[in-house]
Amino acid sequence: MFKMRLKSIQVLAFVEGVVMAAANGICLVKNGFRLLLSAVAVCLVCSVNSALALSWDPSDAGTGLVAWYDASTTNDLTITSGRVDVMLDRSGNGLHLTDPVRNVGDKPDYHTSMINGLGAIYFDTWNGRKLTGIPDIDCTNVCIVSVMMGSSGDSPTAGKVASTDGSDSLEVYESSNTTSGKGNAMVKVDNVGCNTATAYNAALAVQVPHIYAVWYDGSESAGRANGGVVSSANTGAPDGATFTINEIRFGRSANTPKNYVGESVILNIADMDTIEKVEGYLAHKWGLLSALPEDHPYRYSEPDAPIPPAPAGTVIIIR
Repeated sequence: MFKMRLKSIQVLAFVEGVVMAAANGICLVKNGFRLLLSAVAVCLVCSVNSALALSWDPSDAGTGLVAWYDASTTNDLTITSGRVDVMLDRSGNGLHLTDPVRNVGDKPDYHTSMINGLGAIYFDTWNGRKLTGIPDIDCTNVCIVSVMMGSSGDSPTAGKVASTDGSDSLEVYESSNTTSGKGNAMVKVDNVGCNTATAYNAALAVQVPHIYAVWYDGSESAGRANGGVVSSANTGAPDGATFTINEIRFGRSANTPKNYVGESVILNIADMDTIEKVEGYLAHKWGLLSALPEDHPYRYSEPDAPIPPAPAGTVIIIR
């Protein structure tokens, strides 16, 4: 079945004078009127209120998507007595997060309407969600983009990927005090690593949700908060050194404190175009648009997905 994720379409009236282009035989049906749409889904009607378009989400990163975890609702979570047992991977790669050795009382809480009306997982003790024993995922680029919210005076982690022996690792975490905070990227490749961090900023204060992105691009460790200024440093590892993923983890360990995680995307690419699209997708979904800088490409509009070719005769019905 041909499937399209559509942005809002509001048709006020169909009148004479319709201008359209037709290519792939896509047919739009509204109140009995049949309209042919082009491959770029352009249809100019005298009284169309908004255009037909596709909303980008992380699945549009294709083979660049390693894993995708979403706690905005309970749809992708298994919860027992208010505690999270499993976080399902939305990428289709089957990298579901669980920690079966922990008692129910030691597992993280789920809080509804925690971040701008959406849910989040609360890591309140030394607990977490993790997946280990992943068959080698070898890449020369790796990136984590997460929506998270920390607590005062602590350094909560919002995502970590690593190799089994710990020689490769990438972690995003927040440092904060009562008035400001900063995002940190901690990377290690072939046991050679470095840390880099954004400047302390009052906009990154505690108990305020943020979008943090950190990445390894084959030579440098880099990161930024809310789509802002990039902070980077050379890892010291040979350029193009392979980064191997065998473990994915969220939440607290022995040295990380309480925090909320809303959604996280893990990629094996680190190009800025994709990172900006993930940031835009998360900002629009989680109500964080005002945190993005004015010149961010998705501050005022959602990223659009490429429109796939449709089989001839495809019918889209709008009721």
